[in-house]
Amino acid sequence: MVKEFPIISVVTLIYNNEKITIESLECVNKQSYPADKIDHIIINDCSPGDDTAIREWIKKNRHSCRYYKHENNMGICASLNHFLTLARGEYWCGISDDLFGDDFIKRRVAFMKRQPSNVGMCFSPTNRLIGSMVDIHPLYEKLPNEITFPMLLINNQIPANTVFIRTSVYKNISYYNVNLYVEDFDMWLRISKKYRIILFDKIDTCYRIREKSVSHTMPKKVFYQTRLNVYYSHLKDDMYSDLVAERLHLHARKLTKINRKIGIKWLYKALIAKFEVRSLMYILIYSTTIHKYYDMFRLNKSKN
Repeated sequence: MVKEFPIISVVTLIYNNEKITIESLECVNKQSYPADKIDHIIINDCSPGDDTAIREWIKKNRHSCRYYKHENNMGICASLNHFLTLARGEYWCGISDDLFGDDFIKRRVAFMKRQPSNVGMCFSPTNRLIGSMVDIHPLYEKLPNEITFPMLLINNQIPANTVFIRTSVYKNISYYNVNLYVEDFDMWLRISKKYRIILFDKIDTCYRIREKSVSHTMPKKVFYQTRLNVYYSHLKDDMYSDLVAERLHLHARKLTKINRKIGIKWLYKALIAKFEVRSLMYILIYSTTIHKYYDMFRLNKSKN
């Protein structure tokens, strides 16, 4: 019985989303997978919201779970690391304010059990949930059957709400980087270096679009800095060093347009990794003195 139904750890992170989290908890409660094989861990990351309704829901439904509330806000990465130290499952997945179908866990377990041990993670397409309406167009129109490290560098097409991961992979790649503002991109890259990431081609999840979510409120400066830190950490990889350096240059140039001082520092780092004339020109153009004349030139040109 244990071999047929391995324990699955499910994490629910709470931060400023208490009002809609109960709908997600219902998804866990309704799973067709044996309830005694679901290791549900709920982590409240010192949310400013009132969690009374959530506690009452757990009590009313006699929902088997472990509930933790942080005394201080630790962030997504540290909260996920806390979860991973507690997780007992052979696989894990997460649901915070998104939704998944009643057979989500059952289908993913059956799918992953058919895969060789070098498949560390699967993902799937997902619909978007806007308010209470499900958008018939998925978050990504066309997903590849497998995603590799170079593909991720160019475009992260993995919907985080759909992933199903072997817990054992963290013995080889370590936990989340707490110095990063967001967690998924760096983790998928590290997993893809040592394991295969494959598609489970069925839509049975909904990604909730929220104006106050991290992805919607994150300043562009923070986004580019996060990406740059991730790229920089992978520069020593000889196999992909040129491709990583190219991405470093690209995002450093984008950051320079937003924040000249920080962007130029990153451009210098990028040039040390790999020389690019365009990035050198950015340093010249956006340096404090020359940039003033460049702005004047553009202004005069537009007048003429």
